[in-house]
Amino acid sequence: VPTALIGKDCSRLVDAEVRMSGVATSTFNTRGQFDHPRVLIASADDFTIEAAAPSDPFNVATVDLAELGHHSPPVPTDHRIRVNGVVTQSQSDGRLTVQQGRIGVRVQALEAGAVRPGDRVEIAGFIDRSRDFASLKAAVVRKVGTGSPPLPIVVTPREIIEVLVGAIDAGEMAQPGDYDGCLIQCSGHVGDIQRSAAGVLVTLLADENPLEVLIDRHLLPLPQSVETGCRLSATGVLEINLQP
Repeated sequence: VPTALIGKDCSRLVDAEVRMSGVATSTFNTRGQFDHPRVLIASADDFTIEAAAPSDPFNVATVDLAELGHHSPPVPTDHRIRVNGVVTQSQSDGRLTVQQGRIGVRVQALEAGAVRPGDRVEIAGFIDRSRDFASLKAAVVRKVGTGSPPLPIVVTPREIIEVLVGAIDAGEMAQPGDYDGCLIQCSGHVGDIQRSAAGVLVTLLADENPLEVLIDRHLLPLPQSVETGCRLSATGVLEINLQP
């Protein structure tokens, strides 16, 4: 869409319902692989806002984190939805994780806000299904209270695997949760330490199952006492990758 048709500030279009008419085309990458479809619009008559976006992004339906991304959601999900939770992790690029009970969800905010672990927040965002677990993107975040982060769930890698495999084999939801996005605590022996520009990756061996612990060098320097073979207790937000 030419900038002259919609103006330089496109924020008013976020969550609006629009009708567009134009020439259908597509783009391909350098390997000739299909990338994404495009519609080329040349006239203002071909671009119509049928329903303006809410003036208040939080004036939308509220969904519990446990119901996020379900096949039969309690509210329509083609618009922003609102969730509540406690911040367990916050990064300078707008990424954060919130938790509600035993359910954790990752959020990509439009702007990095001044929220810290323990803050109670409301979030209005769009469902993102690009990961194994639904998250929120293009989100707006506001703090509604302060407090302490939830107590970490003390769990072992074997317990996490058993819950996931059991739920997948049975075709059921993991109960009481799958731990992804939750604040957990795990103890074990250090099997390996790898340092990079991003931080330190520690392989923690607990009940014969490895757990990778990524320590951001900007947030927490690795103590000199941590070395291969020593026993370590790690607390952080769990990220599960179900892909082989």
